[in-house]
Amino acid sequence: MSIDFSSLEQSLNEILFGLVMVLFLPFIGALVLSFVSQALKIPKSLASPITILVFLFGAYQMFMYLY
Repeated sequence: MSIDFSSLEQSLNEILFGLVMVLFLPFIGALVLSFVSQALKIPKSLASPITILVFLFGAYQMFMYLY
């Protein structure tokens, strides 16, 4: 006995695409900011909170933009 989930495929693809857009793009931006701050020799105690805030702000903005 197997359950057919083929009718949910379209909505699951949309959910996955939204999740990738909301979380992955801000993560890439925060990662780039982290590498730039390391290259500029910014102290880690200052760069880490700023990077986290940039990620959270980016995720919020992407969520508001998509939904």
